[in-house]
Amino acid sequence: MFKLCFIYLLLVHILGDYYFQSERLADEKINSLRKQGIHGAIYTATGIVCILPAFQVKLLIAILALSVSHLLIDLAKYYYMTTIHKAPLPPQVQRSLYLGDQALHIACIFIVSFLLTINGVELEPHPTIWKFFEIIEIWPFDFISWSTMLLLIWKPANITIKQLLCLYKPGEDVISLVKVSDSLEKMPSETEKDRKEVEESSKKIGGFIGFLERLILLILLSINQYSAMGLVLTAKSIARYNKIIENKEFAEYYLLGTLLSTVMVIGTYLIIF
Repeated sequence: MFKLCFIYLLLVHILGDYYFQSERLADEKINSLRKQGIHGAIYTATGIVCILPAFQVKLLIAILALSVSHLLIDLAKYYYMTTIHKAPLPPQVQRSLYLGDQALHIACIFIVSFLLTINGVELEPHPTIWKFFEIIEIWPFDFISWSTMLLLIWKPANITIKQLLCLYKPGEDVISLVKVSDSLEKMPSETEKDRKEVEESSKKIGGFIGFLERLILLILLSINQYSAMGLVLTAKSIARYNKIIENKEFAEYYLLGTLLSTVMVIGTYLIIF
């Protein structure tokens, strides 16, 4: 039962801290107590909605306890970033803060899950919901586990890998897709706008490719096709073959990112299943 409680509360955390928190809110809450409060309210509301299918008073208390601990950890981070080490923060400090922040959140989830288990809390869905899963022939635990894994290997994995690699990112290795001819009389602001749009589009494409890579690896793991995982990594390398050959710095960065992505998938699968 501990494992189920942990995965269930981890799902709440993933939704509240990653998917229901926009990038704008994440940036603005660094310097705003009001935004910290908004994020805390969203996190609490997410938790309450998630426990409705298996509502219990002890579960509600657990969600409120996690919400308070989450807010306190975020406030400690806010205090550090506004008084001790003001922005702009070096990449290594940003990485340490992110990893420390998430480690504390997960530690709180672990403790609360343990307390729920020793107090005999069982996650039993409402009879109507249980009947629904019986009809579609899916075990509720499998549904929660797969939902958590799929959500974990997308946005949280992309952000975490980006933070882990921030110190090793090579110089300008991305060739701009927008070429502005000298004969075209464009305003500098328009050129800069185009460049930013291309860079933003490139990041989104890269993040989506990373998700698809991890999704395929996860599916192959679930059906015990371990040898086929190498084909996915090979196909990914072919797309960047020229850059890997020509740029040693990029090749090392690319390899590190690929290995981190693979480790995250394997680790996620082993922990949840």
